[in-house]
Amino acid sequence: MNWDTIGAIGEIIGALAIIFTLAILIFQIKQSTKATIESAQLERANALGHHAESISKWRGRIAENEGLSKIWLNAKIDKTLTEIELLRINHLWIDFCNTQRSNFARAKTVGEE
Repeated sequence: MNWDTIGAIGEIIGALAIIFTLAILIFQIKQSTKATIESAQLERANALGHHAESISKWRGRIAENEGLSKIWLNAKIDKTLTEIELLRINHLWIDFCNTQRSNFARAKTVGEE
């Protein structure tokens, strides 16, 4: 064997190594992309679940507290409320707005509309 033959074999081996490396990189990129998509889907599902949970918790406060339920119903029919009742309904409304704001921010963070 002469040096030209050995050089040609070396170039072929080098080219095959590059092709093999590129194939591995393509496979890894596909796996990484798939994992990223799955992670984003889980984040979206988690955000939606958290939204439902926070709204349920907020509504549960009214359903489980008879006094708060009465205040809510009186406010709904425009019945005059005491200052304490106004304070309680205002804080309940502020809590609702903050819940919605945080749910909106969470949904926006994970790409939900």
